[in-house]
Amino acid sequence: MSPLLLFCGLAMQTAPPRADTNALLLNVRKKLSAAIHRPPNYVCTETINRTTLRPQMSLMPRSCEALRSLQSTPGWKLRDYIADRLRIDATVAGDSLAHSWVGGASLDKRTLAELAESGTILSGYFAPLIASIFESNAATITLIGNINDHGRNLVQFGFHVPIEKSRFKIGSPQSHIVAGYSGTFDLDPSSSDLVDLTVRADQLPFQLKLCDDITTLTFSPGQLENAAFMIPSNVQLRLVMSNGWEMHNRTEFSDCHEFAGSLPQSSSASIDKPADKSIDIPPGLPFRLALTTPIVTEKAAAGDTFEARLISPIRERHRKIVVPKGAIVKGRLLQVRRVYEDPGETLTIALSIETVNDNGTERAFHAGFPPDSEGFDIRQQLEKSETGPGGPHHTIKFIDVASPTADFIIKPGYEIDGVTY
Repeated sequence: MSPLLLFCGLAMQTAPPRADTNALLLNVRKKLSAAIHRPPNYVCTETINRTTLRPQMSLMPRSCEALRSLQSTPGWKLRDYIADRLRIDATVAGDSLAHSWVGGASLDKRTLAELAESGTILSGYFAPLIASIFESNAATITLIGNINDHGRNLVQFGFHVPIEKSRFKIGSPQSHIVAGYSGTFDLDPSSSDLVDLTVRADQLPFQLKLCDDITTLTFSPGQLENAAFMIPSNVQLRLVMSNGWEMHNRTEFSDCHEFAGSLPQSSSASIDKPADKSIDIPPGLPFRLALTTPIVTEKAAAGDTFEARLISPIRERHRKIVVPKGAIVKGRLLQVRRVYEDPGETLTIALSIETVNDNGTERAFHAGFPPDSEGFDIRQQLEKSETGPGGPHHTIKFIDVASPTADFIIKPGYEIDGVTY
């Protein structure tokens, strides 16, 4: 697309009369208020695509002013370094927030910290941010004017919330700072819909080593009609570090639905449904699985489930069969990550085993992978190597693929060695 055509796609028009814009703001505030003040009891699935980019030149941390000057030079370029994808459930019940695997077990703080090691995980609860702009006196709102966004006539406003009136937090619940923020939002005058909202943190302290924190929320047309909760269709986050590295996250929300009462059962369940008690199997028994479902890495995400079957029965030392051949085993992907480094790209898939079907009953399956199984013996923060009654084992299996295609698939029939513990 040419620069001229791109400019025309967001053409600025004459500002509408002040009375019209005041009426539009009032109508939007009423609609937002109805969604914001309903009890926020809902579950949404978050699919988070995260990319870390690095400068092609090596930089030492410097001031943000110096970095912006360097970014404006012709030789400034970024390249992909790490890309991964997560799929988790965010459950909001009143003031309580819980994350879980999709249809699966709750995620504790340690697991969430591990998953967030290369990027952020959004709570999915944006009502307080929107309320601070549209319902309080914290924000100063100014009219920018009419815009035409690819054929859709919108009205754009700017806003600013100073730090002394802000509750905008950057960091983790355990360690964060409060920052002032500013940005823009676009309204549809024909429907009184909030179309999108862009928030930029102001005056970030030097110790964060963060130059930009920009979040853009996009809402689908008519999304607020009879809405019971305030949730965007997608959120894009851009973090710019003082050393020139950037983190880009795109989070899409799907399958949002209300529930009554406290946190729903699915937030503490196993795969699909609560598994019965663990199957009674002696530790240290080897077995081999074959995948029955493909792992399509172009779409797969940490949090997705997979199925496999036992190629042969699991036998006790005295040859008694404790799990028959063909029994269905279910597990979960814990990582789907691509790393772009010389001499080439590497794809890593991490998985774990969760349940086995025991004569028609799904039971928790305490099984891992022998230390000499394919993959690294020690692997970053996800690796969990343990020694139990069955001897050393890994609870996580890593599969590495060198120079994979973008649509690489691990096909059904792929075999994996395991061991009980």
